[in-house]
Amino acid sequence: DTDTFTLWDRIDYISRAILCAKACSTSLNSEGEFLHELEDKMEVAQLQLNIYSCLEQMSSNVAAQAALPSLNSLIDISSLYSEYAEKFGLAECQLAIVHCAGHHDPLLVQKLW
Repeated sequence: DTDTFTLWDRIDYISRAILCAKACSTSLNSEGEFLHELEDKMEVAQLQLNIYSCLEQMSSNVAAQAALPSLNSLIDISSLYSEYAEKFGLAECQLAIVHCAGHHDPLLVQKLW
């Protein structure tokens, strides 16, 4: 059952998969793409962990506390932005997501900064 895995478990498994992919790496393009995909997932999972930590510190915010369990499943970067970072006013997390996504919108960055 995937519901029993925490976010930390998932990050650990992605980390192990990256190590295995690097150890087994050859010059085949498909393996390089797989490694790149794993590294992208790890970057998003780290952002998710940052959001989790920020929400955890908002102990008096009932909605933030209620959102914590849903962060144990890996979430796509767009949902992390709109459903968590933006919703709870986590400007630093929003900036990190914008950077990770390669979204170059100077007005948005200035607004968040």
